Amino acid sequence: MGSVRIDECRAEDLERLEEAIPSGLPQFHERRLARQQQGTSTYLIAWIDEVPVGHAEIRWNGCEAAEVSPAGQVQREAAAWAARSICAHLSFQ
Repeated sequence: MGSVRIDECRAEDLERLEEAIPSGLPQFHERRLARQQQGTSTYLIAWIDEVPVGHAEIRWNGCEAAEVSPAGQVQREAAAWAARSICAHLSFQ
């Protein structure tokens, strides 16, 4: 197994991202990419061997959800790979 690589999301990543980590929501990944393209966020994708295994969005203007604390503004998700410390690579300490 290869090492974890973190890159900003690109339009060409969306299909593989939805296949590997289905959001279950209409245009979930597309909306995150659109915010990144507008400059209001950065959408990071974690990869192992060219397979997306996790993602995180950093919203530069803060999270829209009132119940999210400032420390929780980095929204983290990881597929079944979470046990392999993908989240550690996507977290800011």
